[in-house]
Amino acid sequence: MKRNPFGWHLLNIILWFNLMLLYTGCQNSGDQQLFESEALRTAQNFTETAQNGEIVSEDSDDWRIAPFFGGLVEVRPAYPNPVQTTDQLFVEIRVTGIDAVYGLDLMVYYPDGSVKVLYEDFQSPLPTGLSVIPLNPLLLGRFNTVESARGLHRILLTDASGTIITYGDVQVL
Repeated sequence: MKRNPFGWHLLNIILWFNLMLLYTGCQNSGDQQLFESEALRTAQNFTETAQNGEIVSEDSDDWRIAPFFGGLVEVRPAYPNPVQTTDQLFVEIRVTGIDAVYGLDLMVYYPDGSVKVLYEDFQSPLPTGLSVIPLNPLLLGRFNTVESARGLHRILLTDASGTIITYGDVQVL
């Protein structure tokens, strides 16, 4: 009886493909962990944006998309940035993948590791398309006062399970 060499070749291809998926999955998990550790650092710089959202100068560390959400979500940097305490701040998120994001939380992350949730969307999954999140800059401070709001603040955008989607820094004047 003659062996089918194509069958063995196909089996090797399938095995190789599965190993690559496993390796990529492990690597993506490590990439996500690295991304999240970077997100939980103290705010340092910020992407400057105009009143209409146009980027004036970019901080390469701000508003990057996490590895788990690459190709599924797009985020426009917060605008205007810097922002006056009397203005309105906006963050735009566009979900491009179907069933890509389950719930959404926007929070300010303080240097001591504590957070304050500023916005929650409980839709699971979020519908595809654009969502614009308005924020009062006074809420970025710990005590909702002008004095505590002024300064540089780290903003985190997560899904409902707490997986970080993106982060960026906002300067309140």
